Amino acid sequence: MFLVNRLFGGGAATPAPELLTIDGGQLYLLRPDSIKGGRECIFIDASITIRRTTHDYAYQLVVTRAFQEGEEQLLEEDAENSDERSFLLDSSLFLSLGQSLDSSTTTPSLSITWLDPDGDGPDDEFEFVLSPHGEGVTDGVKAQAEAFEVLAWRCMWERREGRSWPSDQREAREVEATLEEEFKVERTLPTTTSSKAPLFRDASPTPSLSDTEHDVKPVVASHEDDANSVDSDDDSDGDEIAAALTKVSLNASSSSPAPSTPAAKDKGKGRAGTPSRSLSPPAPLPPASQPLVAPVVAAPETTSSLLLKTQGDLHLYDQATGTFVLQAEDVTATVHESSSGYWLLVEGKEGQPWVSQEIASGQEGDEVNFSTEMLSMVFNFTPDATPSTPTPQTFTWLIRFGNERAFTEVHQLITKLVFEVKNGKGSWAKMEERAQGYVYEAFLETEAIEGEEVDMAEQEEEEEEVAESEEESEEESEDEASFQPQANKAKNSQLAVGYKDDMSFVVQGDMIGVFKQNREGRNKINFVTSIVGISTPDGKKGFTPSKVMLHNQDTSMILQNSAAPGSLFRLDLETGKVVDEYKVSNDFAVKNFLPDAKFAQTTQQQTFIGLSNNGVFRIDPRLAGSKLANDEFKQYATKNDFSVATTTESGRLAVASNKGDIRLFDKLGKNAKTALPALGDPIIGMDVSADGRWLLATTKKYILLVDTLIPEGAGKYAGSSGFDRSFPAAQKPTPKILQLRPEHVAFMQEQSREGVSFTPAKFNAGLNETERTIVSSSGPFVIAWNFRHVKNGNTSNYTIRRFSETVIADAFKFGGDREIIVTLPTNVLIENKKGLKAPTRDSISGIVNEWRG
Repeated sequence: MFLVNRLFGGGAATPAPELLTIDGGQLYLLRPDSIKGGRECIFIDASITIRRTTHDYAYQLVVTRAFQEGEEQLLEEDAENSDERSFLLDSSLFLSLGQSLDSSTTTPSLSITWLDPDGDGPDDEFEFVLSPHGEGVTDGVKAQAEAFEVLAWRCMWERREGRSWPSDQREAREVEATLEEEFKVERTLPTTTSSKAPLFRDASPTPSLSDTEHDVKPVVASHEDDANSVDSDDDSDGDEIAAALTKVSLNASSSSPAPSTPAAKDKGKGRAGTPSRSLSPPAPLPPASQPLVAPVVAAPETTSSLLLKTQGDLHLYDQATGTFVLQAEDVTATVHESSSGYWLLVEGKEGQPWVSQEIASGQEGDEVNFSTEMLSMVFNFTPDATPSTPTPQTFTWLIRFGNERAFTEVHQLITKLVFEVKNGKGSWAKMEERAQGYVYEAFLETEAIEGEEVDMAEQEEEEEEVAESEEESEEESEDEASFQPQANKAKNSQLAVGYKDDMSFVVQGDMIGVFKQNREGRNKINFVTSIVGISTPDGKKGFTPSKVMLHNQDTSMILQNSAAPGSLFRLDLETGKVVDEYKVSNDFAVKNFLPDAKFAQTTQQQTFIGLSNNGVFRIDPRLAGSKLANDEFKQYATKNDFSVATTTESGRLAVASNKGDIRLFDKLGKNAKTALPALGDPIIGMDVSADGRWLLATTKKYILLVDTLIPEGAGKYAGSSGFDRSFPAAQKPTPKILQLRPEHVAFMQEQSREGVSFTPAKFNAGLNETERTIVSSSGPFVIAWNFRHVKNGNTSNYTIRRFSETVIADAFKFGGDREIIVTLPTNVLIENKKGLKAPTRDSISGIVNEWRG
């Protein structure tokens, strides 16, 4: 048994979150009234920890499952959080140290027990057995257990008193002497099991402040820098909303009053029915002595017109516990139009304002999500910076509406207003009704794609890959190679991943760094060489490539020079020299370029595709003079503002614009077969599955996933691709929206001071490879989605990894999805996909900044 002891007053300037840990125990759930059995083993090998939270004077009791070597990788990605149980450390837990309650064992053993706050019955308990393998109660075990109990008492004292442990030694000794009397719970081993009496308690500790109810009053802004704190309602219904965005069904009786039984009161429960279970880490209610502080709100302009009025329940997200906490029931939500824009106001029963903010203000972190299953709207609010608060906290609100009609009215109005804020007043009315419906549906969290079945071969292949990854050593977690900037302070700006020889190329000013990935050994990526002095073929004009593309079996690289917008340049990677200039046009700029087909890079294909503001064309380097192939040039009369494009393995083409619309072509030079309406945001990146079935389109704040297969029942072309045939007008494919949950955005913004700004999302790619994962980044975070889970409707289940700097570019190593090549301003790293974790406080705040061997 191992003990890590970092007690209070250890001398560190900032105490570690884990204050004390005991390893080598077993966790049991005791349910005397349950038909499932009175004693269930939850973790056969686990550790118990006292952990500090982000709230002052609030601590958690945490039990974490221990894994055998390789066992952890066998778990499903979306089950990561099931290996930890956490509880707010408060006297209402009735934490007790004593002889184990297991009557079947013949060897005496110690255990720590506490109430299950979410138990089905009033007597449900957890028991952590400290010596489960017949070792007996040694002096060492006893001393460790007693130290753990005393530390727990200290935490309870801090929570009750609302202040830190006394620094004065004399006062500390005096307080220490009273802890046992105040918090000790004597344990009486039961001779019979009764559903009418507590299982082991015959004495209760002194009630803490958490047993006292607090009135909740919002604060109205007085336009002063310093605002009064707002006491948060410690309402026990709050934890039922923790699963709002993870699509977990809530208890149908969540809003009904809790039975006023003594057991329920002692356990701090607000209900006696079956508890709802969250997919996020289990967490208790926030500390009552340190309640959530709601943001100060400013009143909207008095001169405004009312657009909508409805009712709902208001919740505020608590980062410390990972739950949405009920703030007020039956609030009134109204939407107003004023001279400065559109305004959302949420008021309590007495008219006191809870929320008052501009809609789609353009402020970083103002994300909003709608969930049809939860009938809820989740959105962020960041107060204005002041001299006393230059970096204000971002708050996440949730309004749960009472019925579907109210939810639909709010969703449709907010969607319309956000669209008009982005695209100009009156822009919504100019859209066709079908296009409006397309936008409405796109921003709803929905279920799995209708008719989509799990590909068993794909699932088996994915499971096989997980099994194979167990054999890889921890050395493969990640490695970095430094590409030092030159004296001009140029930073890394572009990444191109080669298909052969495991080579990658990174642009830094007028240099290109060459990196090689290693299949074996400790270092997974090495800096090989630099191609310096990128310039025009005559060598007279140096330039920084604004875009690059590997070409002709990775022997060449196509470069774009912003100083010569009508031309492209070819870099010979074997000589390290720019050898050709491809003059395309003197009349328009080449806005973007891409391969003829998804894997044309692996062939000797000479031609490739270019975009202008309103045209799509083929570039043929073999032509004399202009390299524009006029017979494969599709130009539109109106300015479409094309931005990006992508091609399938067979050469079908998808083109997107800064307006947000998407066109699908079967051949270059012809009209598009399918045109998808714009959602109102510029598209900055595109990718497509090799077979053309799935299309990714990236905007700054969200990523679109479009199924291009024409569905059954859609006429004679059902089962065809939208690249080859037109979708019926009434059956355009509704995209799935991949976006970060507002509560995660709030914490990410707090940590990095950056709002959401996605880099172009990509599938893993390779010859004869199945698309399994989607990867993108935002600020210093790399984010990945399991593609199979997304297709089945789980769009909010993603994993994340934070780096020390803003991620410039990221892409999978060619031919797989285990390794992600990450480009930072001054470094290039390989991160194993296993290093990405579910978004929690730890994974969002933990920084990768050097090699972990």
